[in-house]
Amino acid sequence: MPGAGKPLAVRVLYDSNSTTAFVTRKGGGVAMPDTKSYEAIGFTNVSDHFAQPYPEASIPTDDWPFFYMIERTYPTSYLIALGMVLLLSYTFVRKTIGFTDPIERSYLPFFFLGAGFMLVETKAITELGLHLGGTWFVIAATIVMVLLMAFLANLMVQRKLVPRLGLAYLGLFASLLIGYVYARNHALFAFASPSLNLAVSCVLLTLPLFFSGFVFSTLIGKAEVNISTALAYNLMGALFGGLMEYNSMYFGFAFLYLLAIGFYFLAWAFSWQGMPAWLRWPRPLRQDGAV
Repeated sequence: MPGAGKPLAVRVLYDSNSTTAFVTRKGGGVAMPDTKSYEAIGFTNVSDHFAQPYPEASIPTDDWPFFYMIERTYPTSYLIALGMVLLLSYTFVRKTIGFTDPIERSYLPFFFLGAGFMLVETKAITELGLHLGGTWFVIAATIVMVLLMAFLANLMVQRKLVPRLGLAYLGLFASLLIGYVYARNHALFAFASPSLNLAVSCVLLTLPLFFSGFVFSTLIGKAEVNISTALAYNLMGALFGGLMEYNSMYFGFAFLYLLAIGFYFLAWAFSWQGMPAWLRWPRPLRQDGAV
């Protein structure tokens, strides 16, 4: 708040012993004459705790904007909750859609494509929110671009405009590297016009989804796999990618691009026809794309 004085932090004990409220008054000191008035109703003054300087490695930045965290860490409560979400989702998807048992190599690319997709989509929204404001307009523009990229990819596959799958993977990795550079060096893509800035940012951040959509549609069209099972693997991959987003709490948001590159590399590896025999799964893809 511009012009606000130094805030007072008090433990209010509404939801838990660590629930904290920050009190301040615009243009002056803290809106309290005496700490005893807060202590009388069970509040505790913890301003000194929050006045501690951040460790040098945990100073909030655009890449790591978690100002409410004293240090980079994986909160135990988050790990427990995410583990429960993963377990329940796996159980639900396995019972309603189904997986192959044992896992077949021909389905693994769909899992890793889903994981990479979720990371890139989330990174696009958070990146635009950091630089253009966390508004509904920015989020809507990003989602529209995601849908547009998916539509264009499916349209190209339907009309067979780009027949080589390897080119799609090449474009995918190149666009991810560009996105990583953009996340680390924002000034390289800064323009005077806000509209142009928004348009270029949306394209750069969602371009990997065009190439990944092309890869997904091509694999679905060529491989003789069970569509429901392939979508089940893709859905679980998207869920797993969503859980991997929380690595940003330790490594920062730019790290999500490196994770996405790793997932897409695995998708490429398991859909590569020339994979060495010792790396192949029991049911590899044939040269014609069938299983």
